[in-house]
Order: sequence, then C-alpha cells, then structure tokens
Amino acid sequence: PFPAPRPPPTDLTIRARASEAEYPSRRAPPSIGTHRVVLCARSEYCRAALSVAHGFAESGGTNASLTLPLTTRLALEMFVRVVYLGEIPAVPEPVPIDEDEDEEGE
Repeated sequence: PFPAPRPPPTDLTIRARASEAEYPSRRAPPSIGTHRVVLCARSEYCRAALSVAHGFAESGGTNASLTLPLTTRLALEMFVRVVYLGEIPAVPEPVPIDEDEDEEGE
C-alpha cells in the first residue's frame, strides 16, 4: 500500500494582529501555515504585502510570516478558505433573542 499523499510543506505563516489584551503573553495570537505562491497568485492584497516594494524580504526558508489585520482564528481560517478555494464561508449569525420569553419572565 502507498502512503497517503501529503500536501506540500507550507512556506509562510499568516498571523493575526492582536493586542496583548486580546491574547495575554501566555497565549500567542492565532496563526496558520500557508503557501506563499497560492496567496500571491490568488490575492492582490497578499501579492502587494509580500512584495519587496512593501518591505517584505525573502527569507529563503520556512520561517517567513505575514501579519494580517484579523484578530481571531476563525477570521484567519475564513481568509484562507476564500483565497485557496474562492468560497466565501457562511458566517455564524448571533442567536436572536425571543422577546416573548423575556416578557413572560417579568
């Protein structure tokens, strides 16, 4: 039996920009491993952000990172899904409050 194929190793980590209040020093902000070539091919924002003209220097290794103006892991996952698959995932909506129940409890 042949081993299952593995995806190519990632060469760029995208990180959430978060304040220390959101992620205390004991927890790092969320991050996801990605493929630079995919991000640059499918996202004008990433292509610009990863260009030398915008101060991004090629590291030549697998430790390169890009910090995005997102703050949660879910936001990062949604961003990656949009870029990789071209799909806009459904955003969970808040549960509506049934006003009738509030009136009964009073």
